[in-house]
Formats: sequence, structure tokens, C-alpha cells
Amino acid sequence: MQGIWNTTTGGAELTKTIIGKPHSHTYQYAEQILNSHRAELLGGNVNFNKDIHRLDRVFMVGDNPESDIRGANEFDSPLGTEWTSILVKSGVFRDGSVPSYEPTVIVDDVLAGIKWALKQQGWRGEVD
Repeated sequence: MQGIWNTTTGGAELTKTIIGKPHSHTYQYAEQILNSHRAELLGGNVNFNKDIHRLDRVFMVGDNPESDIRGANEFDSPLGTEWTSILVKSGVFRDGSVPSYEPTVIVDDVLAGIKWALKQQGWRGEVD
């Protein structure tokens, strides 16, 4: 990328920021997207000042303690949304090891994480 930039700009200084998990901008963007989808589902603009329309909690399901779990644990939502980290044992992280960043809960796989999150939110129905 640097070579293309130098060729097309005559060597002008390139200012860049490389981001990804666990960078807070990644989680802030995810929260914005979730709120946009929420607004669409609720049929209009979400009023963040009213508790009934506010996104209270996000469950971050991930398999990497260094990025997914660390990012969810450290993210300080500008909207006051609580981020809860769920570590799955079906990817980078494997059972028997100690995660470098402690999640809220460790589960076997994504389905187990979803079931746990639904129970946390008071879901009483079955999840297959």
C-alpha cells in the first residue's frame, strides 16, 4: 500500500491508523451498527435518552482472549452500554488453558454462548 501511495502522490506523507480488535474504535463501530439495526427493527430513530429504546447490553462472543475478550472487557461505551464477554472453547482458545484476559463466562461453543446470554436476559423459552 505504501508503494502505491508514494507513486500516486509523489511521496506525500501518509498518515494512517491501523485498527482492529481490541482497539476501542472497532467496538464503538460495532455498537453504532447494532444501534442502527435496532432503530430499523423498532421502526425509526432510537432515542438514547429513553431507557426503553437504549441498547443496554451487548454480548461479545469470541474465541480469542487477547483480542475479543480484552476488547469487550476494556471497551467503555460512550452510550453507557454494558459489554459482556463470552469466551468459546471452539477456536483459538482451548479448554484447559488459562485465558490471558478473563471473560464473564467460558462456554463450549457459540450456541452455548447464545443460550447463556438469553438466560441472562430472562429468556424462558427453548433454544435449539
